[in-house]
Amino acid sequence: MTLIPHPRNAESPEARFKPTRAGVIGLWDYIDEEFVFADGRLVLRGHNGSGKTKALEVLFPLVLDGVLDARRLDPFSGEERTMKSNLLYKKQESAYGYVWMEFARTAPEGKVIEAVTAGIGMRVTKAMPSPARFYFVTDGRMGLDFGLLDDASRPLRERALAKMLGEDATYETAEAYRDAIDDRLFGLGRERYSQLINLLLQLRRSLLAKDLDPAKVSDTLTAGLRPVDEDLIKQAARDFENLAEIQTLLNALAGADTAIQNFLREYTSYLQVHARDRVDQVKERTQATADECVRILQAAEERRTADRQLAEARQRRDTGERQCKEIGTRLATLRNHDAVTQQKDLDELRDRVRGESQGIKDSDRLLNGAWGHLATLQGEAAMVGERCEKLNAAASRHTRDLLDAARRSGILLEEDALNFDAAFQTHVVGYTTARETELEDVRLHLTAVEQAMEDQGREQKRVDIAAAELTETEQKSAAAADQLSQARAEAAHDLDRVIARWTNDGEAAVLCPADRAPLLAALAAAGEPAAIPLPEVLRSLTDQRRTAALTRVETLKRQYDDISDALHKMRSERDRVAAEEDEAPPLSDLRPANREGRSGAPLWQLVRFADHISDDHAAAVEGALYAAGLLTAWLHPDSEATDQALRDKVADAYLRPLPVTQRPTGSTLADILIVEDQEHVSPEGVQAVLASIGVADEAPTADRDIDTDSAPCMTVESHFSLGVQVGAHPKEQPEYIGATARAARRRERLSRLDGAITVLETQLTDAEAQRQDAQEVFDDFDRALPAPQHPDDRRSGTRRGGDRRQSRRSSPSP
Repeated sequence: MTLIPHPRNAESPEARFKPTRAGVIGLWDYIDEEFVFADGRLVLRGHNGSGKTKALEVLFPLVLDGVLDARRLDPFSGEERTMKSNLLYKKQESAYGYVWMEFARTAPEGKVIEAVTAGIGMRVTKAMPSPARFYFVTDGRMGLDFGLLDDASRPLRERALAKMLGEDATYETAEAYRDAIDDRLFGLGRERYSQLINLLLQLRRSLLAKDLDPAKVSDTLTAGLRPVDEDLIKQAARDFENLAEIQTLLNALAGADTAIQNFLREYTSYLQVHARDRVDQVKERTQATADECVRILQAAEERRTADRQLAEARQRRDTGERQCKEIGTRLATLRNHDAVTQQKDLDELRDRVRGESQGIKDSDRLLNGAWGHLATLQGEAAMVGERCEKLNAAASRHTRDLLDAARRSGILLEEDALNFDAAFQTHVVGYTTARETELEDVRLHLTAVEQAMEDQGREQKRVDIAAAELTETEQKSAAAADQLSQARAEAAHDLDRVIARWTNDGEAAVLCPADRAPLLAALAAAGEPAAIPLPEVLRSLTDQRRTAALTRVETLKRQYDDISDALHKMRSERDRVAAEEDEAPPLSDLRPANREGRSGAPLWQLVRFADHISDDHAAAVEGALYAAGLLTAWLHPDSEATDQALRDKVADAYLRPLPVTQRPTGSTLADILIVEDQEHVSPEGVQAVLASIGVADEAPTADRDIDTDSAPCMTVESHFSLGVQVGAHPKEQPEYIGATARAARRRERLSRLDGAITVLETQLTDAEAQRQDAQEVFDDFDRALPAPQHPDDRRSGTRRGGDRRQSRRSSPSP
């Protein structure tokens, strides 16, 4: 016999475990017997009665199975050869025994590299219905690394074995023991390992090779192996026929897959770079639009400032013009004043007086010279006389001129005669003083006129400066208006691109076509005192859709979490089913008592259906037992425990056999169900309960008795009768009675759960995709809406706006 290696040992030189030795201690006539295998094979030879069958019975496949059922031990399917009889073969009161088998991996030269020994220990007394068992699986070799006999050559007790091998190498149940062997040697899994044991039992049947019949062999293998789906066989045949074509297609697909993977790798990198570039462009343009809006607002503010300055300059100009008109009026008034006219006459008189004074001075000088030279001129008397006459004439002329000047200056009147007395001198002095006073007034007026002219010049300069400032302000205002118009045009162009980028008619749109008009109106009104900023208008238009997008994200997130929780629960349920934690039928709320730690077991754990019972009858009987409440009813090891539970009023249902005289005489459950090999209740006790429940082929009627009035009855058509209570509970297949039925139910539930898990995984994937799409839609609002800026950032953005705008003009459109 060659065993399939465990994958974790495949790196060793000899990958497969093979049986090398086996032994029997304290069973039948074997005290301490050892059998040695040759390359995994063992041949037993001897005459009849030498113990060949007994050795096979107690070793194989018992060491791999751990079940002491007589039908599984005896290859001839007899029931009289029990393990209890093998242990008490010599009629002793009690006995201990062991069966063990050693598996090893060896090197090519035959050296043992690794060894595993598995075995079963048994303890029995005459009072026990069946032996108590304990199991072990340990690394090492029997007789070399450990032994199963004490110093007195007696089999070890359980505690001594556990102390020697360790608690982790010993097991209390057959299920744990089989799992340990499978994990250490085979690695098949619980279901496939169970199929392997069933196959070995079928192949071990007696006289299998005599008159070898292929049909019989096929039936034997069919009984031992799980049936293969007919569609799977047909599909395998078609696949073998198309193997070459599939290989060619596989090669082509592999090449295509490689090419696609290479393309995807390159294209993914390209898309990442391109998407990053596009996102950067959108961010820059969005930021530039916000900067342009800030610049428009600043330009509007500058225009308002220029308008105020222009109004102030115009006011100053009007004030200067009024002052100029007032000064001109005053100047015209002063020019037309009498004093100015008299000033002109005085100027002429002053010139004439200056000339006459000069003449008088000259005359005085000549007169003084004449008087000085009078002595010298006496001789020239004639000449002097003439000259005197001339002088007199000149004096007369000068007198007349002086008189005329006095009259013209107002010193003398026309009728006054020239009288050079003291009064005349006083009168001349008075008139001269008055004229000097008037001249002084004229000089003061002239000074005021000159001051007014200077003020007029200064005001004219101010007017000229104000006019120049007004012209410059008008020019700046015109330039600002042009710049504002250009900025608005550029902002409108950028806004059109933003609107085109984020506008569509779908539910995921950031903007809708109706939003274009309010945005353009807000842009046109930018700069007005009461205008709403463009970002606020954009946010007010998108708030409702943004809230809806956020609500959808949260809804899909909750939906994803709900599906994830359901998938987690479904997977946990599948793990529980796969771990065989759900084999029990559902309990009724009429039986709330806790069963943990209670001795005994429910009926469904103690029996299995006989091999000759069809699945339909098995399903019908199980359904009837479940509906009648017998399937989950508790069976104690002895009737005293049941009586005590009834006295204590423990809320549960119990089974106890009817007296032999009251049991049905016809067919009973003992003909349909077989007691499982277990340690909870003795086979005799279970058999007595089964014999107390009748089985009929048809539903009971009112005028028909089934054996006795008090005996419960089941039918093979899913009916049940419990005295006055009758009913039916059909089922499609058995689920709980027998390991095979529980395995089938488990497979069906696993298949159903796998389907549900697949559906939930698909829903989870779809929900995740929808959630990511919704998140992208929500993120679009943050990408489309400009973030609020700090005032310093706005100023710096305005300074850099021209450079970014110039770079946008040179960059391609998105």
